[in-house]
Amino acid sequence: QTRGLLACSSPDLPESFFGRTPLTLNGKAQFYEFLQSIADGSILVRGEDALETGDFIDGLTSEITISMVAYSPDYGIASTIQITATLSTDVKVDFKVDHFQALEGPDLDRYRLVAILGIVLAVVILGDKAFWVWTQGRKVLGPALFLDIVIQVVLPILYFVIRLLQVQASADDIAKTIGEEGLSGVPWAATDVPLEDKLQRFFDGVEAFNAKISVERSMAVFYFVHALSCLLRLIAQTSVHPRLSILVGTLREACGDLWHFLLLLLVLYGGFLALAQAMFAGQRQEFATVISTFETLYDM
Repeated sequence: QTRGLLACSSPDLPESFFGRTPLTLNGKAQFYEFLQSIADGSILVRGEDALETGDFIDGLTSEITISMVAYSPDYGIASTIQITATLSTDVKVDFKVDHFQALEGPDLDRYRLVAILGIVLAVVILGDKAFWVWTQGRKVLGPALFLDIVIQVVLPILYFVIRLLQVQASADDIAKTIGEEGLSGVPWAATDVPLEDKLQRFFDGVEAFNAKISVERSMAVFYFVHALSCLLRLIAQTSVHPRLSILVGTLREACGDLWHFLLLLLVLYGGFLALAQAMFAGQRQEFATVISTFETLYDM
């Protein structure tokens, strides 16, 4: 009875599984199936083969991801929900939710107004810096002024221009990925369209939508870096005030001690990382690699 055998793990993917060939999605080769086909029946017929759905998760399965896409036309928000189960000596379940919102009508007009005001304000600040240099002479030129212009002028203009272009195209992006030109337009009920073509169109739409989500995530990082730079600039500027300069002065005096503490922390963390891998790398999935061990220790 083959059902009594356990397959050994292998880095090589089989040519097909449950009648499907592997598909590269999110940069990873994986097999796929509709959740309803697996969960609602005990037998799945593929061609001339009757497959037991209970065998879909076998000894070679290391990870299972359930992906869902939701869209609210009233609010123009599309979301992806991913529930991932990692199978090793135990089961670790995690989830991720990403959102993409389209702006239209009055909301788009208000955002366009805010973006234009932000660009105008950055240009006014640039003019003020130029006038200051003109009145004070070349003696004020230096790295500090250059950094100030980057934080107050260059980064805001870049962000508002790029973001405004993205927001104005957001409605079309939703239509091409989630709407009739994308996932909603897949002709599942059409009998004259091969299933492979339907699946290809579906996964193309998912890939395109994930690309938009990735861009949104990158812009969020851009915004965070800009906001952090503004905060650090504000803290540094408090050094000119006699009473407020205590924060900058304290950091300046403690800089040496903080640096040595950071070195000691890195040494200890590296030692714990090596110990964790030595003890648990062969037993638990969380300690299988250096990166996963680092993340596990950080969570602890």
